[in-house]
Amino acid sequence: MIELNISKNDENQRLDRFIKKYLNDAPKSLIYKMIRKKNIKVNDSRTSIDYFLKEGDVVKLFLSDDLVDKYRNQKMHIETGLKLDIIYEDDNIVLINKPKGISVQPEQDGAISLLDMLLSGIEYEETGTFRPAFCNRLDKNTTGIIIAAKNYEALKQINKAIKERNVKKIYCTMVFGKIDEKIEIKGFLSRQDNEKKVSVSKDKKEGSKAISTIVVPKISNDSFTEIEVDLVTGRTHQIRAHLQHIGHPLVGDMKYGGKYKQLSSQFLHAASISFVRIDGALNYLNGKSFYAMAPSSYQQLKNELFSK
Repeated sequence: MIELNISKNDENQRLDRFIKKYLNDAPKSLIYKMIRKKNIKVNDSRTSIDYFLKEGDVVKLFLSDDLVDKYRNQKMHIETGLKLDIIYEDDNIVLINKPKGISVQPEQDGAISLLDMLLSGIEYEETGTFRPAFCNRLDKNTTGIIIAAKNYEALKQINKAIKERNVKKIYCTMVFGKIDEKIEIKGFLSRQDNEKKVSVSKDKKEGSKAISTIVVPKISNDSFTEIEVDLVTGRTHQIRAHLQHIGHPLVGDMKYGGKYKQLSSQFLHAASISFVRIDGALNYLNGKSFYAMAPSSYQQLKNELFSK
C-alpha cells in the first residue's frame, strides 16, 4: 500500500487526473477501474473519479509494488551546477533569461536542458505529481524571457492567462529587407509532415490555424530591419515562418530562407513579458512588465548590419 499526502501543490486536482500524473504510464481505463474497485481510496473511503482533492487529504493506493513500478515512470533531471540568469523570482514564479543553444525540455541526446538547470538551481517543494515547469516555450536558438511556475496553482493561473492572451510577449530580431511602418500580418499556419517545420498561407487549409503577428520596425536600411514582434497568437515557429511568408526572413534562419554568411541560426530574442490580467493568488503581477537583455552576439550582429 502506498500513502500519498495531498499538499497545497496537489490540491484542486481531480482524483483521476492526480493518479494519472502519479502512475503516468498507466492507461486511463485502468485508473478508472482501480478507483471503481476501491483499490484507490481517499481518507479511507471509496471516492468517485471526479472528486477534487483538498490539502490534507490522504490518498491510499492498495496496489502491489510491482504494479506501481510498472506504471510509474519517475522523471529524473541532471544536476548541472550551471547558474540561471534569473530576472525575477518569488514564491510562485521565476523568470529566466534563456541562453542561446540550449533546449528548454530534455532531448534524447542527453544534453543539459534549461529544465535541468531550473530544477538544479532553485528551491521548491516536489510532490508525487508536481515539480516546477515552464509555462511558455522558446526554440533552442531563441533567447530571452521564459516563465517557470514553482507550484501547481501558479502553473494553472499562468497557463490560463497565456491561453486568454493576457500575457503579452514582445520579441526582437533582424530581418532581410526594409520595413518602414508598423504592420499586422495575418494568415494560416500548417505543420509540415515531418512536424519540424511549418508553412504559412493566406487562405485557410485543412488543419491550419489562424495566426496574427504585429511587426514594428526599430532600425532599418536598404537591406535589413531590426523589428519588434508582438505575437497576437503564439504558434510554433510563427515569427520565423510568417516573416518568411511576407518576404522578410530572419537573418541567419537557415530553415526559413534567411541564410546569411556563416551564421548557423537566426537571432530571435524574447525581450519582454507583461502581465495584463491574472486572477486569483497571482493578481499581484497585474500591470507588471519584465525585460531581458539580449546577448552580446545579438548586439554584434546588429552592429554589423546597421553600422555601414
